[in-house]
Amino acid sequence: MKHVQKRGQTWRYRRKVPEQLREILGKGELVAPLGGNEQEAIKRYGRVHGAAEKTLADAKVRLAEMLGQIPQRIVTPLDRFAKTRDAVKALGFDPEADGSEAEWFKRSAVAERLVAGRATDPKTGYPVDMAPEETALISALHSGLGRAPLPTLEDAKRLYLEDRARRSNSSELSRKKDQQRADRVVGHVVAALQRNPVLTELRRADARAVHAHMLRVINSPSTVERYLNDTRAIINHALKEMDLGHIANPFMGLEIASANEAETAKDRRRSFSSTELAAIRARIDALSRAPDLKHLWRILEGTGCRLAEVTGARTVDLVVEGELPHIAVEWHEGRRIKTHSSRRKVPLVGEALEAAKAALEAAGQGALLFHRYGGDHGATSASAALMKHVRAIVDDPKAVVHSLRHNMKDRLRVAGVPKATQDMILGHASGGVGEDYGSDEARLRVATAAMKAAASLEKPLKRMT
Repeated sequence: MKHVQKRGQTWRYRRKVPEQLREILGKGELVAPLGGNEQEAIKRYGRVHGAAEKTLADAKVRLAEMLGQIPQRIVTPLDRFAKTRDAVKALGFDPEADGSEAEWFKRSAVAERLVAGRATDPKTGYPVDMAPEETALISALHSGLGRAPLPTLEDAKRLYLEDRARRSNSSELSRKKDQQRADRVVGHVVAALQRNPVLTELRRADARAVHAHMLRVINSPSTVERYLNDTRAIINHALKEMDLGHIANPFMGLEIASANEAETAKDRRRSFSSTELAAIRARIDALSRAPDLKHLWRILEGTGCRLAEVTGARTVDLVVEGELPHIAVEWHEGRRIKTHSSRRKVPLVGEALEAAKAALEAAGQGALLFHRYGGDHGATSASAALMKHVRAIVDDPKAVVHSLRHNMKDRLRVAGVPKATQDMILGHASGGVGEDYGSDEARLRVATAAMKAAASLEKPLKRMT
């Protein structure tokens, strides 16, 4: 673990602040207690390190703003309104007040002083060569602010990103990826409609035009579906948080028309055959330079976890001793969880348990189970590394690393495991209210029994395939 010190019986996190950021943060180092023993330090390290990363990342953003290195912000009517309101407040007036006659005279006097000495139009008598923000301020002083403009899609995107970053406490790189994706999605909408649309003016015809534009320029129905889901999320969040709940989101229920629109998730991915699995496993064992890829593949194969759920696992998330060995899939600073139902404890049995033990031993005192793949791009890097071996054996585009989840689903089905238990193991929402009831231990015992039953049928199933 980086930046960790032991002084006597106390462990602490101590990290130097880069010189260029010291003035912004007002300190030369970041220091935080980790506990009175090594185990406490290991448990607390991830959260403390994540907080330090965020502090430094925010300071870097502030430094970039000071140096003028941040891309120019698109100015919306709501931006101009907020700037005018702040300017009125800075002059000592209440922007929201209607104002008495006496206050109106005061505000008019200030407005007159602001334009004093300016050249005027001989026909109208109004000052010329004034910046738009100056004109807006003068108007607000004379006539009041008026009602706030309605939010645009750009305003909705900013609110969505701000709230998402605040909720997730994500890293700078993760926030940058969210920003890029949201910019890309909104960019497609603006390109399709040739404007930054006001949310209340969006119609179903607009949504259909955006859909058609995305299909034309992206040419990937699955990507279009993701982008439309992002668009829905951005608009829905704004409708809720900006008190526009009476407005319907025209992107809701929009069907993704394509040449293969009947294709389901089942059709887009397939399970590996036993022969393919054996060949891929043998190739990884023989050709991968580091053993972590071998351990990663066996854990994925033996648990049915999503790739990011394993690459983002911490050493404290694994229990490999006792009656119920398992991997805990939890949210933490370095890894988000897809859905609420994804938070779970997945049993480790057979080869997956042995691989987990080997991975833990290799991790040593590190906080992450797979330090090479635990960062923001870890899952992507691991996928690329594993897919080289997969493609050397199987050229079918429907056979990918994610196919291992389909293999686990097959094994659970053949073993006669109830669907609710399958969903519990794979992190799928079953839709039942009762899925949140009961203890973690009880659920883990049921899941462990199911996994053992599936493992016991593995050899007969291989002969069948």
